[in-house]
Amino acid sequence: MDTLVWLDALTPKQLLLAYSISVELRERRVQSIITARKESYVDVISRRLSFTPYAVGEYGKGLKEKLENDCKRVLELIKIKEVLNASVLVSYPSPSAVRTAFGLGKKVYVITDTPHAIHAHRLSVPLADYLIYSEFLGERELEKYILDRFTRKVTYKGVDEIAWIRRTRPKKGYYKELGLPEEGYIIARPPERYAAYYGEYGGRLDFPLLVKKLAEKRTVVLVPRYYEDIEIYSRLDNVVVLKPVLSLDLYENSLMTITGGATMAREASLLGIPSIYTFSTEISINKALRDLGFPLHHASDIDSVMKIFLKYEREGWPRINTSSIMRRLEDPSEKVANLIVKELGSS
Repeated sequence: MDTLVWLDALTPKQLLLAYSISVELRERRVQSIITARKESYVDVISRRLSFTPYAVGEYGKGLKEKLENDCKRVLELIKIKEVLNASVLVSYPSPSAVRTAFGLGKKVYVITDTPHAIHAHRLSVPLADYLIYSEFLGERELEKYILDRFTRKVTYKGVDEIAWIRRTRPKKGYYKELGLPEEGYIIARPPERYAAYYGEYGGRLDFPLLVKKLAEKRTVVLVPRYYEDIEIYSRLDNVVVLKPVLSLDLYENSLMTITGGATMAREASLLGIPSIYTFSTEISINKALRDLGFPLHHASDIDSVMKIFLKYEREGWPRINTSSIMRRLEDPSEKVANLIVKELGSS
């Protein structure tokens, strides 16, 4: 099959999913390219998993900077020969990539698990030929973005994190290379405070204060999002601030993951490690995983987080064997690759 598929990623999580889909496409003899926004995690992930994406565009923090960078990214994307030659785009709700693909007359496949990212969805989903999402998301959460005449819906029973967990072998003993304690540690990831949706959904929990309280009990390994995080958390005692890493390499000897986002919490819980996310509102996908038996908790204030933490501390940090539950879940990368092959074969 001579088709070229373009995979676009704006975040580390999206890059891991794009990589997983590219592996599935390669097994089906379909060529693909990956474009990713420039950031330190792109280099770390691509070196770690031995692939080479095109680094295109930069992140914007304020509204004006976001708009400027998105416009610049479109102009950069159309200079890439492989982007011009691709017939299909697969991406999360990426306004720059979707607008480029739509303008060039390409099929657009949008994957999502973040319906709360209102701005990105409004700018991308209406242009999609396919919207692919976990059935753990309520259709009502997405229907406001969909033009039924133009966009077909495809669901799968699973979560995105399954894709790279199944394809990535963590580095054995990596925590020793980093000098982390044998008795275990808490992984913390600050909130995505510059996301457009953060003000409404991200919560008002004082994350530095939470990390300080946790560090009084256990060593905290802080995985930063921004340069400011390095400055903020490096001042705290018993907190190890890491350079960018592949998060899967950290879980081997971790006791718990606590994050202001959701991806690392889901990763850890899929591996049977207790995890907490501090979003202000419950996320339906996370609730579905908890209902299935994964140790994934929601706590939007410091007292609630510490209550869960102390419960596990008393119980000796048990890990759950999640292999049987994992086998019941679908891999989204397989779903996407099969859909592309089927649609291209019938076109």
